[in-house]
Amino acid sequence: MGKKIMFSFAFLLGGILFGSTYESASAATHACDNDPSSIYSCSTYSTGTWTLNYSSSNYNGDARLANYNTGSYFYNWAFSNYIAGGTWNLRVYLANSSFIDPNARYYVYNSNWLYDEYVGSINQFAAPTGWSYVGVPVYLPGGYNRVTLQSSQINTGADAITLSN
Repeated sequence: MGKKIMFSFAFLLGGILFGSTYESASAATHACDNDPSSIYSCSTYSTGTWTLNYSSSNYNGDARLANYNTGSYFYNWAFSNYIAGGTWNLRVYLANSSFIDPNARYYVYNSNWLYDEYVGSINQFAAPTGWSYVGVPVYLPGGYNRVTLQSSQINTGADAITLSN
């Protein structure tokens, strides 16, 4: 019995450390890093210039940084796997001191909708180091989902995100 528990713990820990999708009978988490590797069931794309930023404080060692003075830039994390309907929480990874946008706005888009749903904003400069919840939980019908970050200031950071219920 002890080996079975250790194997289950190791499997769960591996999913948390290396991303992708992991589910249990009652909860699911879908993770995506910026510039995701093949272990993730997602892709990323952006408008504007998002410079690759290497730092040991970033999730998996790298992040993207929008550095501009005018206009709006968008960074998108698109999940390629079907996500079940339900209420989902968005979390973002913020650990880089270069991320200073005081009003980074996050939206979610579901393949069954014709619009992006505003989730909330976060002050990237004042946020605690590590994972932070954004806004309020949002109901998503089953489908394919995309999370969009709209930068509003100089030095908006895009790193890893999760959707979890």
